[in-house]
Amino acid sequence: MAIPDRDYAQLTANARLMAMTICGQVRDYRLAANWSQATLGTKVGTTQSAISEWENGIVMPQLHQLMVLCMVLGIPFSFGGRSQT
Repeated sequence: MAIPDRDYAQLTANARLMAMTICGQVRDYRLAANWSQATLGTKVGTTQSAISEWENGIVMPQLHQLMVLCMVLGIPFSFGGRSQT
């Protein structure tokens, strides 16, 4: 089943917005921890250049990398649903 063009455009726009949000948060949390990109890369198991690409929105981390980022940076991992309180 193909996605209609207008729906695809909306999904793409939403994905870009989510990517920009995630990338900004990675940078913010890294800087708050006073870590270099190289330090975070070592802790996550990737390279400094990968961290740079994530922070600049060139590449999105894969799901497993995102989960490791959250664990390393001490931030909650959520898919944006309602939190259970």
